[in-house]
Amino acid sequence: MSSIVCAGFEVLMMALFIYCLIYEIAGYGQRIYQLLLTAVYGYVLEVMTVLFFSEYSYSNRYNVRFFGVPVAIGFFWSIVIYLSDKATKRLRLPSWLRPFSAALIAVSADLLIDPVAIRLGLWSWHVSLDSNWFGVFFGNYYGWFFVVSLWLGLYQLLVQVIGQDVTREVLRVSAATIFSLLALPVLLYVSRRILGGLTPLLGSTPLIVVLVVIAVLTVWEIMEYRLVKKVA
Repeated sequence: MSSIVCAGFEVLMMALFIYCLIYEIAGYGQRIYQLLLTAVYGYVLEVMTVLFFSEYSYSNRYNVRFFGVPVAIGFFWSIVIYLSDKATKRLRLPSWLRPFSAALIAVSADLLIDPVAIRLGLWSWHVSLDSNWFGVFFGNYYGWFFVVSLWLGLYQLLVQVIGQDVTREVLRVSAATIFSLLALPVLLYVSRRILGGLTPLLGSTPLIVVLVVIAVLTVWEIMEYRLVKKVA
């Protein structure tokens, strides 16, 4: 059963990734490079996390995996970042808020994804199923917040610095990926060892406070935009 679930996950992630690529190639957007490089970004960060922290591991039933991490996880991260970013753009949020709102969306989704995934055997956290968040370390959600907000935040910053010229998209995406990967080891250590990992010092409280503040700001900006649009 576990082999079928893992194979199904691999096929699903590949299919969704290809669909997103085709959607962009068809001319609806210019995020092809974002999809490709965030897949690399997501895969590398997972390899770093698995190698340097012993909190979770992936099933050995996956068909394609290297360094203990299935290739499908790279596609998974790319899709998460892509869809979260598109959602914040549709909401007409200001550029400074979008990376954090996207991280809020991603973390909210993973509150459901991770508990279900470990019960399906896709991966396993080295803790009992009735501890932390239904068997998932709180540090995982700090990690999700950092991973999504860091990459998108750097990308938004580079848009401001370099400009929105289409010809410079490769440069923006590449720089955001490189700088994010350089900063990630520190952020992963903070999220895993200090905030909410195996030996948490602060637990989930800081993350909850941050997410609530971001949610309030997001709702405020949406209401303000609709009010201005209605008056206009």
